[in-house]
Amino acid sequence: MKKLCLILFAVIILGCGNYKNMYVAQIDGRDVEPKEYNRFVMRQYKIFRMGNSGMPTAEDIDLIESRAWDDMLKAFVLKKLYDEYNVSVTPQECIDSLLANPPSYLKNSPKFTVDNEFQRETYENSILHDEPYDMNWVKQNYLLNYLPFEKLKRKVIERESVLPEEIRKFYDEKYSMADLDLIKIENETIEQPNILPSEINRYYEEHKNEYRVNAYVKADYVVFPLIPGKEEDSFAKSKIDSIYALLKNGHDFAYAARKFSMAKSSVHSGNAGFVELNSVPRDIIRDWEYNNYSDISRPFKTGAGWVIYKPLRKTKSMIKVMEIFIKPEFSEKSEKRLLDRIIDLRETAKELGLKKASYEFDLKCVEADSVSGVNPDFPRLGVNEELFVRLLKTRNGELTEPFFIDEISSYVLVQSKKVKQNGYKSLFEVSENIRNKILSEKIKESEYRKAVNLCKNMTPELLNGEINAGKYKSLHFDYFDINTPVNGVVAEKMNLTLLKSNTGILPYPASYGSDLYLVRKNLSYPAPAELFNEHKEKIRREMINDINSDYFENWLRNKIKKMKVKDWRKKENSEEQR
Repeated sequence: MKKLCLILFAVIILGCGNYKNMYVAQIDGRDVEPKEYNRFVMRQYKIFRMGNSGMPTAEDIDLIESRAWDDMLKAFVLKKLYDEYNVSVTPQECIDSLLANPPSYLKNSPKFTVDNEFQRETYENSILHDEPYDMNWVKQNYLLNYLPFEKLKRKVIERESVLPEEIRKFYDEKYSMADLDLIKIENETIEQPNILPSEINRYYEEHKNEYRVNAYVKADYVVFPLIPGKEEDSFAKSKIDSIYALLKNGHDFAYAARKFSMAKSSVHSGNAGFVELNSVPRDIIRDWEYNNYSDISRPFKTGAGWVIYKPLRKTKSMIKVMEIFIKPEFSEKSEKRLLDRIIDLRETAKELGLKKASYEFDLKCVEADSVSGVNPDFPRLGVNEELFVRLLKTRNGELTEPFFIDEISSYVLVQSKKVKQNGYKSLFEVSENIRNKILSEKIKESEYRKAVNLCKNMTPELLNGEINAGKYKSLHFDYFDINTPVNGVVAEKMNLTLLKSNTGILPYPASYGSDLYLVRKNLSYPAPAELFNEHKEKIRREMINDINSDYFENWLRNKIKKMKVKDWRKKENSEEQR
């Protein structure tokens, strides 16, 4: 991996020629050093490695550079906007946000689920104390990226709020009604157009990304967790009992935490912050209540080990504590026995296959079916990029060497079943699908053109005559509004278009599902002026919500386009002005 990274750097640096004044670019007057740009290159390279086991081609390197460049420009403009809009985030805000709304990728992670049930206590302990799982990477992402971006989005939308006249216009359109007729246009039988091979080829090239196949793997594996047995747990219990005796004899708690505790809080003299009272055993709470929260707890068992708490300050449902934590450690002797068993299984799997061999050893074999590099989430293992890249390098049926995964404290033995690199479906595979798409589009286009001609040439007299003659079926609506269903379907955008139109026969057809209708608008009923104030705030919020989904991204793109950028990566030192 390291060798590949160095080669990639060499290719990119050599491709840049001589930087002007040894800089990659200038953004709004600020010079950008190669090492800054290369951080973004390496991030994109890591994404590339998620779906490819080989060296990047020249085309791949161009794509990596292009995406890295775009990421860098976005990062520069966001930093500037955070200052301009006074956006700041505190570590406590990150913790509060994560506790209030756990992200789905953590709620569904095997670390925090047991029998498909989210283990909130384990999750909260990890967020608050990084035990039993280190959540610093999540909190850093919230602190530096996610929350600042969301705060900026909210501030921009509030500042760029809709104008009063826009609210009134939207109200007048949305709450108006109409008396109208929808006359269904029956599709005539159309001779199927001929689809040329050149059209199929052109469609394939223009829509190639639709036929992209992301790298994926299929594999069987057996997980061997390092679960301390009774012997290790008994040793941990005796160790914490000895510490407890020292504390009861007057030893300083902070000193003991620094010297003995295996929790990350040991570097802070055991200060663990607040914990939920309901996570502490009831008998410990009773002892504390008896001595008015003035004494250390007896050692008690948690999911990860043994702990002693020293209460500092109690609130309604939480208590601030110092802690000493001792975790049962898997002995070298036990680990060797486990590795011997794994090797024995591997030798048997060479002949029987891992699935059958695991059955003979009374072990559970996990099947990972089509795990994608976009989200390499393996059952029981969680997201594991290293395993995915490792499997990309294997042949079908190959057994890996057993390897250790720190996050779940387990050894894993894997047998790959199918490995697919990034690529595209062949034209042969998709040509029939493309032909049908082009055919459908041509038929729809032909039908729509005929419907438009019909609408433009239709007169009220001719329409009445043909309706009376039974040529057309008509749907009449006395009070048509934005929520009126047509054939059981509500199409708000189409309805709004009809409400905004003039009376008479519309010069274009209305589309509802696969049906086309000629529209005759007889009367318009304006929105009641006296109800405007009642609906004004609701409409403003609706318009802001629309802005929320579309406006901000466009606004941000425009900000990036307005940056003054000089690109010095090219050999000819050409300048790209934005």
